[in-house]
Amino acid sequence: MAGKYIIVFMLSSLLVFAKKPLIFYCGATMVPAMKKIAARYTHQTGRPITIIQGGSGALLSTLASDREADLYLPGHPRFIRSDIFDRRYRLGSMRLAIFAREGITDAPRSLDDLIHPTIRIALGCIDLGSIGKQTRDYLIRHKNENFYAQVMLQSLYCAVDSRDLVELYLHGHIDVGIIWKPALQRIATKYAPKILALKADADEATPLILAIVHGSRRHKAAEAFATYVSGQEGQAILLQEGFDVP
Repeated sequence: MAGKYIIVFMLSSLLVFAKKPLIFYCGATMVPAMKKIAARYTHQTGRPITIIQGGSGALLSTLASDREADLYLPGHPRFIRSDIFDRRYRLGSMRLAIFAREGITDAPRSLDDLIHPTIRIALGCIDLGSIGKQTRDYLIRHKNENFYAQVMLQSLYCAVDSRDLVELYLHGHIDVGIIWKPALQRIATKYAPKILALKADADEATPLILAIVHGSRRHKAAEAFATYVSGQEGQAILLQEGFDVP
């Protein structure tokens, strides 16, 4: 009898390890939260999740050419195209935050100070990641396109994504930046009090949408994972990581 139980256990274990991994293209800001969620989901279900990270625009370009992924989570819903994705899940939202290194003599006191010639600032590139697109819209709403162009000229670097902005700050290349709030929260937690947030919620909330790739060979498995992420356990982790949840 004991032998039968061992065989059943071995067969069930083999079935778990035989599950094909889901390929998940994820924007850089959401990766830490998604890694935690994916690890918990894999532990509970045995379904591996392979997370490929990068700028939302760069990931979309790859998806448009090969369609090998099952899931896509960009930092802005503008990247979700109806010809590439079908079912979508609203996970929550996130906001921009503006930061300045504490103690610098020319720390900006308002958005208008971002064009001061001595400020070392970096902005996101509008074509590569969601942070660049949202920053552009935010600065234009604040004043106009000319103001955005002035700040862009002042920018020392054109960052691919929030992860790139974080690296520029940590290596001392910039003192001021505009970043997604969850990414800022992670820096501030680890390196406080070296960060001064000018505005913790600098912009209106941007929806966070998880999409399933049309024609995914693991569509049902992708739906199961998306349901988990948008459910109670996934939402709790997103909230902990600085995202707004419904």
